[in-house]
Amino acid sequence: MHRYGVRDVEKLLHLPRSTIRALIAAGFVSPARGPRSAWLFSFQDLIVLRTAQALADAKVPQRRITKSVRELRRHLPDAMPLSGLSICAVADRVAAGRRTPGNTCSNSKAIPPTAP
Repeated sequence: MHRYGVRDVEKLLHLPRSTIRALIAAGFVSPARGPRSAWLFSFQDLIVLRTAQALADAKVPQRRITKSVRELRRHLPDAMPLSGLSICAVADRVAAGRRTPGNTCSNSKAIPPTAP
């Protein structure tokens, strides 16, 4: 299986390293560790990170993305990968639903904000 380094992710998805680190810390993705403890991302990780890029492109602030994902991860079983969900921006909120053929953001529910 092919693995992608941080530079690969930066180039492919146009995500800054700081955003990638924040998404890892929030549990958005869990990359493997390679030589010298370098992060190695799977193709599934790239799909999830592409979703984060789409949220950022929709002008959802990075802080809201990471908070929403943290809240979503808290409510999901550990075995359920985020790549199995459809995550999108609805107005200034992040929404999520089960990924199925034909699933759109209109079928998703907003992730409730967390208490400060």
